[in-house]
Amino acid sequence: MQVSFIGLGLMGNRMAKRLLNHDIHLKIHNRTKSKAQDLIQSGAQWCSSPGEAADGADIVITMLADPAAVEETAFGDEGFTCYMKKDSVWLDCSTVHPSFSENVSQRSHDLRIHFLDAPVLGSLQPAEKGELIFLIGGEENIIRRVNPILSIMGKKIVPLGKAGSGSKMKIIHNMMLANAMVAFSESLALAKAEGLDEQQAMEILLQSPSAAPFLQGKKEKIQSQVFDPEFPLQHMHKDLRMAARSAQDYRQFAPLANLSKELFAMAVQLGWGEEDFSAIIKLHRLSAK
Repeated sequence: MQVSFIGLGLMGNRMAKRLLNHDIHLKIHNRTKSKAQDLIQSGAQWCSSPGEAADGADIVITMLADPAAVEETAFGDEGFTCYMKKDSVWLDCSTVHPSFSENVSQRSHDLRIHFLDAPVLGSLQPAEKGELIFLIGGEENIIRRVNPILSIMGKKIVPLGKAGSGSKMKIIHNMMLANAMVAFSESLALAKAEGLDEQQAMEILLQSPSAAPFLQGKKEKIQSQVFDPEFPLQHMHKDLRMAARSAQDYRQFAPLANLSKELFAMAVQLGWGEEDFSAIIKLHRLSAK
């Protein structure tokens, strides 16, 4: 089986490495070749364009930053979809707006390509260990076809229905993730402003039933104030914009998502976009000074 991987950022690189470690012959492409050097040294075949990577592939996997990047890479002047062979599968793991996935699915169908939107739950360590959760929209018989590849990269595969369903669930998940991070940051900042010991307050909050489990994994970053990215803050802001748009599309009241979106926008403007999304706590600490 010939597999191609396009988009080798923080997550894509680790997912591609899992495939290489399981003896999958892998063709790769990334806008910045330097980010792929470790994969090339591990045996991946470098391709100078998305089209070259997709040419002859049975499965093309994309993990790109946003809908604009997916659009350009797939359908632009050097877009890979025109190089994909008929009846091959495009597995898009990017986090994009559901309506975008629905549109791409139709365009892929017109090209006689099978499309699955398959965003993932999990960050760097789960990607390295093959413990991601795939949220997939698309035909179940096509999901079964790519299951051997998905099983290398993830621990669970969740079919959710027609194309766009995976993207819907991913946006909902990230909306809740962002809101929980904002609530924790605000609570910790208020504790400090009230004169409580911040470290003690953090321990109590993290041990309480109200704390989301992922917050324990952000403890070291918050304590050290070193926010090495596992999930960049600017990507969370992008996802919140999409959540707000979905809420508007479906006429659903979503005040927390919209508030979180604006807070993350402020953090991006302050230059923290490339840090981990837990760096949003710095915004609350500014107000506590």
